Amino acid sequence: MVALAERGKGFVVRAQHNAPALGLRVSVGESMRGIALEALRTRDLVVAAKYGAHPDANRLLRGLIASAIAAPLIAHGELVGTLTAYSREPRVFTDETQRLVRLYAAQAAIAIANADLLAETRRLARDDDLTGVLNRRSLLERLEAEISSASRHGDAFAVVMCDVDGLKGVNDSAGHLVGNEVLKAAARAMRETTRAEDVVARVGGDEFVLLLPRTAPLPARALIGRIGARLRDEHYTWAGRANPLPRASFGIAWFPEDGRDADALLGAADARMYQDKTRAREMRVTAAAEAD
Repeated sequence: MVALAERGKGFVVRAQHNAPALGLRVSVGESMRGIALEALRTRDLVVAAKYGAHPDANRLLRGLIASAIAAPLIAHGELVGTLTAYSREPRVFTDETQRLVRLYAAQAAIAIANADLLAETRRLARDDDLTGVLNRRSLLERLEAEISSASRHGDAFAVVMCDVDGLKGVNDSAGHLVGNEVLKAAARAMRETTRAEDVVARVGGDEFVLLLPRTAPLPARALIGRIGARLRDEHYTWAGRANPLPRASFGIAWFPEDGRDADALLGAADARMYQDKTRAREMRVTAAAEAD
């Protein structure tokens, strides 16, 4: 059984081999316990030749397990997990057996650490650091792939440009740290409102792009309405009170009507977004004049 460190969750079981045959009922995703946890605490091998008599044995397993051995997985001085082997048969863990377990654990730890490093490197290359949505480069890759797929299958899709109006005012009055919280809240609202297959990306500053595969005009406009409503419900905290997020402007472009390449689609969506921004500004001016 292998348990790995997860940020903010302690150590969680992520892999197990032949556990049902032993009567274990530990599910992937469960927290650790027993000698595995002790191996992490001591950062050393824990041997339980007589499992039931071991002080750190899991009481729920004492009637099922005769012997066990657990080794911490340590890479570059950091705990990345634990490797635990259970048996229904009593076993004598010789010095040679313990040496081999330590060796396997060391090799596994390095492999896991390298895999984590590769995954983190890929994430940093793919995601926007601030908001966690895709960055511009990743968006363009996904958009090119969607254009290719839609061209082959005759599908339509939508590209939506979104600008968080008023972010500069928040930055000027409350500071960039508060402005960053506004961007995070906006990204979260978009991510939680869109479908699993939709793409949300931050392309710079206060601008986001949504890629909506296989989406007709009516559903796309309905989705934008839901996102707008969600944004109006979101707040950021400043000066001890909750403040509504700035209004967002949207512009939609359609494939293939508005273009068959990324530049054309993004340009069309951007132009319509600025039309939406201009209309909103004119409405505010008109409303202010009527109020006077």
